[in-house]
Amino acid sequence: MREPRRTRHCVYGPHPPAVSRIHQSDLDHKHPRRARSAIQEDIIPIPDPHLNEASAEQDPAIAGAADLVGGENWPDIENIFPSGERTGEEQPSHLPQLLLGLREGTTVKSLLASVPPKAQVGRLVSKYFNSLDLAVWISHPPTFQDQYDRFWGDQNSAMLNWLSILFSIMCLATDLMLHSGQPLPLTDSTGQESVITFRKCSAQCLLLSNYTRPTTHTVDALLLYFYTELVHLHDTDFGLHLVLTMMIRVAMKMDYHRDSSHYPEISIFTGEMRRRAWALLVQLDILVSLQVGLPRMINDRDCDTQAPRNIPAEELHPDMTTLPASRPESGSAPRSYMRARSSLISVLGLIHDQVTSVHPLDYKTVIQLDEMLNAQHKALPQGLQVHKSPRVTDSAAAVMRSLSLDL
Repeated sequence: MREPRRTRHCVYGPHPPAVSRIHQSDLDHKHPRRARSAIQEDIIPIPDPHLNEASAEQDPAIAGAADLVGGENWPDIENIFPSGERTGEEQPSHLPQLLLGLREGTTVKSLLASVPPKAQVGRLVSKYFNSLDLAVWISHPPTFQDQYDRFWGDQNSAMLNWLSILFSIMCLATDLMLHSGQPLPLTDSTGQESVITFRKCSAQCLLLSNYTRPTTHTVDALLLYFYTELVHLHDTDFGLHLVLTMMIRVAMKMDYHRDSSHYPEISIFTGEMRRRAWALLVQLDILVSLQVGLPRMINDRDCDTQAPRNIPAEELHPDMTTLPASRPESGSAPRSYMRARSSLISVLGLIHDQVTSVHPLDYKTVIQLDEMLNAQHKALPQGLQVHKSPRVTDSAAAVMRSLSLDL
């Protein structure tokens, strides 16, 4: 005889006590410890940035959440929000000044008041033009001298972009003298304080001039300001990459990515200086993008700006009607160094494109890139090649240029 069919019953556990959001906030205020335990019974635990590694190991849910970015990175996540948002304090000074916005009370008058006396400024400007290779690549020394003399004749007539350039020059020169142990010409403040002040003033000039509507000197001012931040921040700082992004877009807005020969209204002299500035931007785009691990922003297909020529400063002047032929690449002068550096970094850009590409890299492309890099290295001028036996007649700057290219 078949047994009667048994009825199956479901057994349910007790319902958790219902707590409204309003009452829960009251519990949080009155009993924070009890409130935390009640919440953790009903939802997935939220990792606490102050938990140590032992706590994470005891609770698998917390350990799994931490693995999303790495357990050691919780302090970094906490620091995503500037300290001013948590405590009302001022934002941290390690951010690029250009990203902090215009400071309250900043005026042209206050910026001019931050310029040291003429004798002190003169020493810093001289140090800049006689020590840094990028000096002659961004600014034309004779032209800058004329602008410099006019500035001291009438400071109130100076353009904000040019004033930003002056502050950046003083910042870079002060930083160089500070790290080389040379006596500083400044008397009102310490060297490090002056570096910070000059960098802030350079950024404030750009903000006050509204660099989003670029005019004369805007790209040059942004370039020099970027270098003041580059010596201050780590080269992997993402804030630097954001500043560089703005610089490139401003330059493209001004058609720096197109050769000046397309525009009859651009003089021969200005066109050559624009080529030099664009060459620096292309180098920075590749190097900084490589550091932060992102694709570069300048695409070769969108640009036709020619490489700048190897022309001494004395052969360039604003009223020139023809561009002299490029000098032979024979020495270790800053012009030859910057041109050789551009050639090598252009190959590095092609390599970086393959590294950041989402498509597989074939072996044939690897061999081609390797051959291109070796060919560019062998084509370096004799004065820029590293010699097996150091030459005692070479200057320290020439040795450093050769080593930089060889690396």
